[in-house]
Amino acid sequence: MSNKGQRYIWMQLLGFEKNDPDKGASRYIKQIGFVPEGLCALTFHSDIVNLYHGMEEEYVLPPDVCAYYAIPRNAERERQEWTNHDLRELCHQLKKQGTGLYMSIMGSYLNNMFHQEWLSDHPELRVVGRKGLGGLNCLKRFKDGTYFQDYFAEKLAGALYDYGFEGVHITDGFCPMGSTRNMNDFSTDMVEQFIEHTGIALPEEIAREMGDDEPEAASRRGDWLWDCVREQWLRFMTWRWEKFF
Repeated sequence: MSNKGQRYIWMQLLGFEKNDPDKGASRYIKQIGFVPEGLCALTFHSDIVNLYHGMEEEYVLPPDVCAYYAIPRNAERERQEWTNHDLRELCHQLKKQGTGLYMSIMGSYLNNMFHQEWLSDHPELRVVGRKGLGGLNCLKRFKDGTYFQDYFAEKLAGALYDYGFEGVHITDGFCPMGSTRNMNDFSTDMVEQFIEHTGIALPEEIAREMGDDEPEAASRRGDWLWDCVREQWLRFMTWRWEKFF
Protein backbone atom coordinates (compact mmCIF):
# COMPACT_ATOMS: atom_id res chain seq x y z
CA MET A 1 0.00 0.00 0.00
CA SER A 2 1.29 3.45 -0.89
CA ASN A 3 1.36 6.36 1.54
CA LYS A 4 -1.80 7.61 -0.13
CA GLY A 5 -3.60 4.32 0.44
CA GLN A 6 -5.41 2.17 -2.08
CA ARG A 7 -8.28 3.51 -4.15
CA TYR A 8 -11.38 1.46 -4.88
CA ILE A 9 -14.44 2.85 -6.61
CA TRP A 10 -18.00 1.64 -6.00
CA MET A 11 -20.23 2.35 -8.97
CA GLN A 12 -23.05 1.08 -11.18
CA LEU A 13 -22.84 -0.46 -14.63
CA LEU A 14 -24.33 2.85 -15.78
CA GLY A 15 -20.77 4.19 -15.54
CA PHE A 16 -19.68 2.02 -18.46
CA GLU A 17 -20.68 2.01 -22.12
CA LYS A 18 -21.53 -1.49 -23.30
CA ASN A 19 -21.58 -0.45 -26.97
CA ASP A 20 -17.87 0.40 -26.93
CA PRO A 21 -15.64 -2.39 -28.27
CA ASP A 22 -14.09 -2.72 -24.80
CA LYS A 23 -17.43 -2.16 -23.00
CA GLY A 24 -16.37 1.30 -21.85
CA ALA A 25 -13.30 0.23 -19.86
CA SER A 26 -10.78 2.60 -21.46
CA ARG A 27 -13.34 5.42 -21.68
CA TYR A 28 -13.96 5.21 -17.93
CA ILE A 29 -10.28 5.10 -16.97
CA LYS A 30 -9.65 8.12 -19.21
CA GLN A 31 -12.55 10.00 -17.58
CA ILE A 32 -11.33 9.51 -14.01
CA GLY A 33 -7.69 10.18 -14.90
CA PHE A 34 -6.05 7.36 -12.93
CA VAL A 35 -6.07 3.59 -12.58
CA PRO A 36 -7.72 2.52 -9.30
CA GLU A 37 -6.70 -0.64 -7.48
CA GLY A 38 -10.19 -1.98 -8.10
CA LEU A 39 -13.75 -1.18 -9.09
CA CYS A 40 -16.85 -2.57 -7.35
CA ALA A 41 -19.64 -2.94 -9.91
CA LEU A 42 -22.96 -2.42 -8.15
CA THR A 43 -24.76 -5.24 -9.91
CA PHE A 44 -27.15 -4.75 -6.98
CA HIS A 45 -29.48 -7.76 -7.01
CA SER A 46 -28.20 -11.00 -5.47
CA ASP A 47 -29.94 -12.88 -8.27
CA ILE A 48 -26.82 -12.33 -10.36
CA VAL A 49 -25.58 -15.18 -8.14
CA ASN A 50 -28.78 -17.01 -7.14
CA LEU A 51 -29.97 -17.41 -10.75
CA TYR A 52 -26.54 -17.89 -12.31
CA HIS A 53 -26.49 -20.77 -14.79
CA GLY A 54 -23.24 -20.53 -16.68
CA MET A 55 -21.85 -18.87 -19.78
CA GLU A 56 -22.82 -21.39 -22.43
CA GLU A 57 -25.86 -19.30 -23.36
CA GLU A 58 -25.84 -15.51 -23.68
CA TYR A 59 -28.74 -13.92 -21.86
CA VAL A 60 -29.81 -10.43 -20.83
CA LEU A 61 -29.31 -9.62 -17.15
CA PRO A 62 -32.31 -8.29 -15.21
CA PRO A 63 -32.77 -4.49 -15.11
CA ASP A 64 -32.11 -4.50 -11.36
CA VAL A 65 -28.70 -6.04 -12.04
CA CYS A 66 -27.92 -3.55 -14.79
CA ALA A 67 -28.66 -0.60 -12.46
CA TYR A 68 -29.33 0.10 -8.78
CA TYR A 69 -33.04 -0.56 -8.21
CA ALA A 70 -33.22 -0.56 -12.05
CA ILE A 71 -33.00 3.23 -12.20
CA PRO A 72 -33.54 4.28 -15.83
CA ARG A 73 -30.56 6.59 -16.40
CA ASN A 74 -27.74 8.69 -15.03
CA ALA A 75 -26.30 11.97 -16.30
CA GLU A 76 -24.49 10.25 -19.17
CA ARG A 77 -26.66 7.42 -20.49
CA GLU A 78 -29.83 5.41 -20.32
CA ARG A 79 -29.78 2.08 -18.54
CA GLN A 80 -28.44 -0.51 -20.98
CA GLU A 81 -29.29 -4.17 -21.41
CA TRP A 82 -26.12 -5.91 -20.36
CA THR A 83 -25.78 -9.60 -21.09
CA ASN A 84 -23.74 -12.08 -19.09
CA HIS A 85 -21.22 -12.07 -21.96
CA ASP A 86 -21.03 -8.26 -21.97
CA LEU A 87 -20.26 -8.22 -18.27
CA ARG A 88 -17.63 -10.94 -18.66
CA GLU A 89 -15.95 -8.90 -21.39
CA LEU A 90 -15.97 -5.79 -19.18
CA CYS A 91 -14.16 -7.75 -16.47
CA HIS A 92 -11.53 -8.85 -18.98
CA GLN A 93 -11.11 -5.39 -20.49
CA LEU A 94 -10.63 -3.73 -17.10
CA LYS A 95 -7.85 -6.21 -16.35
CA LYS A 96 -6.16 -4.97 -19.53
CA GLN A 97 -6.43 -1.45 -18.13
CA GLY A 98 -4.51 -2.55 -15.03
CA THR A 99 -7.42 -2.85 -12.62
CA GLY A 100 -10.13 -5.37 -11.77
CA LEU A 101 -13.84 -5.58 -11.20
CA TYR A 102 -15.51 -6.86 -8.03
CA MET A 103 -19.13 -8.04 -7.91
CA SER A 104 -21.15 -5.88 -5.52
CA ILE A 105 -24.55 -7.12 -4.35
CA MET A 106 -27.31 -6.24 -1.91
CA GLY A 107 -30.04 -8.36 -0.31
CA SER A 108 -33.11 -6.45 -1.44
CA TYR A 109 -36.37 -8.08 -2.47
CA LEU A 110 -38.47 -6.06 -4.95
CA ASN A 111 -41.60 -8.22 -5.22
CA ASN A 112 -40.78 -9.32 -8.79
CA MET A 113 -40.99 -5.74 -10.03
CA PHE A 114 -38.28 -6.15 -12.67
CA HIS A 115 -37.81 -9.93 -12.95
CA GLN A 116 -39.07 -13.12 -11.37
CA GLU A 117 -36.94 -13.12 -8.26
CA TRP A 118 -35.36 -16.29 -6.92
CA LEU A 119 -36.46 -15.39 -3.40
CA SER A 120 -40.12 -15.56 -4.47
CA ASP A 121 -39.63 -19.32 -4.82
CA HIS A 122 -37.87 -19.53 -1.44
CA PRO A 123 -39.90 -17.33 0.94
CA GLU A 124 -38.53 -19.27 3.92
CA LEU A 125 -35.28 -17.32 3.42
CA ARG A 126 -36.89 -13.91 3.84
CA VAL A 127 -36.36 -11.81 6.96
CA VAL A 128 -39.16 -12.17 9.52
CA GLY A 129 -39.46 -9.02 11.59
CA ARG A 130 -41.87 -7.11 13.75
CA LYS A 131 -43.41 -5.50 10.65
CA GLY A 132 -43.59 -8.60 8.47
CA LEU A 133 -41.40 -10.08 5.77
CA GLY A 134 -38.32 -8.33 4.42
CA GLY A 135 -35.53 -9.21 2.04
CA LEU A 136 -32.98 -12.00 2.08
CA ASN A 137 -31.65 -13.41 5.35
CA CYS A 138 -28.56 -15.26 4.16
CA LEU A 139 -28.18 -17.02 7.53
CA LYS A 140 -31.37 -19.05 7.17
CA ARG A 141 -32.10 -22.57 6.02
CA PHE A 142 -34.17 -23.96 3.17
CA LYS A 143 -37.30 -25.95 3.92
CA ASP A 144 -35.26 -29.15 3.73
CA GLY A 145 -32.95 -27.92 6.51
CA THR A 146 -29.92 -27.17 4.33
CA TYR A 147 -28.26 -23.78 4.68
CA PHE A 148 -28.56 -21.03 2.10
CA GLN A 149 -24.89 -20.22 2.67
CA ASP A 150 -23.85 -23.56 1.16
CA TYR A 151 -25.97 -22.97 -1.95
CA PHE A 152 -24.71 -19.40 -2.22
CA ALA A 153 -21.03 -20.28 -1.81
CA GLU A 154 -21.15 -22.78 -4.65
CA LYS A 155 -23.06 -20.46 -6.99
CA LEU A 156 -20.86 -17.50 -6.09
CA ALA A 157 -17.62 -19.36 -6.73
CA GLY A 158 -18.83 -20.36 -10.20
CA ALA A 159 -20.05 -16.87 -11.08
CA LEU A 160 -16.90 -15.09 -9.89
CA TYR A 161 -14.67 -17.47 -11.84
CA ASP A 162 -16.71 -17.49 -15.05
CA TYR A 163 -17.20 -13.73 -15.21
CA GLY A 164 -13.63 -12.98 -14.19
CA PHE A 165 -14.47 -10.89 -11.14
CA GLU A 166 -11.70 -10.21 -8.61
CA GLY A 167 -14.00 -11.01 -5.70
CA VAL A 168 -17.30 -10.07 -4.12
CA HIS A 169 -18.41 -6.95 -2.22
CA ILE A 170 -21.42 -7.83 -0.01
CA THR A 171 -23.33 -4.83 1.22
CA ASP A 172 -26.66 -3.34 2.41
CA GLY A 173 -29.56 -5.68 3.05
CA PHE A 174 -27.33 -8.71 2.59
CA CYS A 175 -24.72 -7.95 5.21
CA PRO A 176 -25.90 -6.46 7.40
CA MET A 177 -29.57 -7.33 7.03
CA GLY A 178 -31.96 -4.43 6.90
CA SER A 179 -33.06 -2.68 10.11
CA THR A 180 -31.61 -3.46 13.55
CA ARG A 181 -31.23 -6.57 15.70
CA ASN A 182 -34.12 -5.58 17.97
CA MET A 183 -36.43 -5.45 14.93
CA ASN A 184 -35.57 -8.72 13.11
CA ASP A 185 -35.04 -11.62 12.33
CA PHE A 186 -37.21 -13.48 14.86
CA SER A 187 -38.32 -16.27 12.55
CA THR A 188 -38.86 -19.80 13.76
CA ASP A 189 -35.73 -20.85 11.87
CA MET A 190 -33.42 -18.27 13.46
CA VAL A 191 -34.77 -18.94 16.96
CA GLU A 192 -34.35 -22.69 16.41
CA GLN A 193 -30.75 -22.08 15.34
CA PHE A 194 -30.28 -19.99 18.50
CA ILE A 195 -31.56 -22.67 20.88
CA GLU A 196 -29.62 -25.39 19.02
CA HIS A 197 -26.44 -23.38 19.48
CA THR A 198 -26.98 -22.21 23.07
CA GLY A 199 -29.10 -24.95 24.63
CA ILE A 200 -31.37 -22.30 26.14
CA ALA A 201 -34.94 -23.51 26.67
CA LEU A 202 -37.82 -21.45 25.36
CA PRO A 203 -40.58 -20.37 27.74
CA GLU A 204 -43.70 -22.45 27.23
CA GLU A 205 -45.71 -19.57 25.76
CA ILE A 206 -42.95 -18.84 23.22
CA ALA A 207 -42.43 -22.51 22.37
CA ARG A 208 -46.14 -22.89 21.58
CA GLU A 209 -45.89 -20.28 18.85
CA MET A 210 -42.87 -21.74 17.08
CA GLY A 211 -43.87 -22.25 13.47
CA ASP A 212 -45.99 -19.07 13.45
CA ASP A 213 -44.03 -16.39 11.59
CA GLU A 214 -46.72 -13.73 11.53
CA PRO A 215 -45.59 -10.31 12.89
CA GLU A 216 -47.40 -10.72 16.21
CA ALA A 217 -45.72 -14.02 17.07
CA ALA A 218 -42.36 -12.82 15.75
CA SER A 219 -42.64 -9.71 17.94
CA ARG A 220 -43.34 -11.79 21.04
CA ARG A 221 -40.25 -13.88 20.31
CA GLY A 222 -38.29 -10.69 19.76
CA ASP A 223 -39.48 -9.23 23.07
CA TRP A 224 -38.36 -12.35 24.93
CA LEU A 225 -34.98 -12.49 23.18
CA TRP A 226 -34.34 -8.80 23.75
CA ASP A 227 -35.59 -8.61 27.35
CA CYS A 228 -34.37 -11.95 28.74
CA VAL A 229 -31.43 -13.29 26.71
CA ARG A 230 -30.16 -10.26 24.82
CA GLU A 231 -26.46 -10.90 25.40
CA GLN A 232 -26.74 -14.55 24.38
CA TRP A 233 -28.76 -13.60 21.29
CA LEU A 234 -26.21 -11.01 20.17
CA ARG A 235 -23.32 -13.38 20.82
CA PHE A 236 -25.13 -16.02 18.77
CA MET A 237 -25.65 -13.59 15.91
CA THR A 238 -21.97 -12.66 15.99
CA TRP A 239 -21.02 -16.34 15.88
CA ARG A 240 -23.53 -16.95 13.09
CA TRP A 241 -22.06 -14.23 10.87
CA GLU A 242 -18.58 -15.61 11.49
CA LYS A 243 -19.80 -19.04 10.38
CA PHE A 244 -21.34 -17.55 7.26
CA PHE A 245 -18.16 -15.79 6.16
